[in-house]
Amino acid sequence: MDTDRSEPEVPLMDLEQIADGLYGLPPPEFTAAREAAVGRARAAGDPALAERVHRLRRPTLGAWLANLLVREYPAEVRALLELAAGLREAQARLDGAQLRELTQRRRAVVSALTRQAGQAATRAGLAVGEGPLRELEQTLHTVLTDQAAAEVFAAGRLSSTRDLGGTPGGRSTPAAPAAPRAPVKPLRTGEEERRRRLTQAQQLSARAAEDAQTAEAAAARAREQLERASAQRRELLGRIEELAEQLEQARAEERGAAAGERDARARVEATDREARRARGRARDAADRLRHLDQRAA
Repeated sequence: MDTDRSEPEVPLMDLEQIADGLYGLPPPEFTAAREAAVGRARAAGDPALAERVHRLRRPTLGAWLANLLVREYPAEVRALLELAAGLREAQARLDGAQLRELTQRRRAVVSALTRQAGQAATRAGLAVGEGPLRELEQTLHTVLTDQAAAEVFAAGRLSSTRDLGGTPGGRSTPAAPAAPRAPVKPLRTGEEERRRRLTQAQQLSARAAEDAQTAEAAAARAREQLERASAQRRELLGRIEELAEQLEQARAEERGAAAGERDARARVEATDREARRARGRARDAADRLRHLDQRAA
């Protein structure tokens, strides 16, 4: 049986379809699939298409995660884009209450999508670390604040976060002609200045609310860590007290054993002395007995 792995197939179609197929692949498979598509374009007699396909850039892991979200979680991505539109509308209407509500939802949506992207990458056989996930979070935050970036993201052909400021899939757009010099703007009226300051204040309030949520979450994590550390310390102190009691008991037993040893040694010495005296008395009796025997003889 042939065990050689063939290169990933991308059907030869137009550039848009080829890019769609390529940017749906994990990055390790991208280059081989792109060069296979280049070869097929050349074989089909379309060197211009081959050159444009060859210029398609391999996606970073963070960009691939964004493309993966578009393909694997279309409903969640639509909800993200609707949230982005709501944020822009609330900001345009100077709706501070709605802006604060949507800003609170933003962090939860970004966190959930980042987690889902990591799970989808694992299912695809490609584990990702913190760096690509942070890149994805940055992409999602950009999508939520920039309509042009949202449209690029929704195409599912990012090669890096730089694409959010340009065109996806390596396509280029002609440079716009230089704009005529703008006339000097008149000074703002009092009402315009008031609206501008109100908008800035609402934006600052929304950012402050988001920062407060971040700080509260960090404080909650710190309190949880403190509780775990305190519980561990209490456990260790309990063990120390238990070991101290065992040590004191062992020392008391050692002192008792030492006293017993001294008593036993004293008894052994007394017994030895008594045995020596008994042996002396026995020798004296034996000597007297010999003398008596000699006299009787």
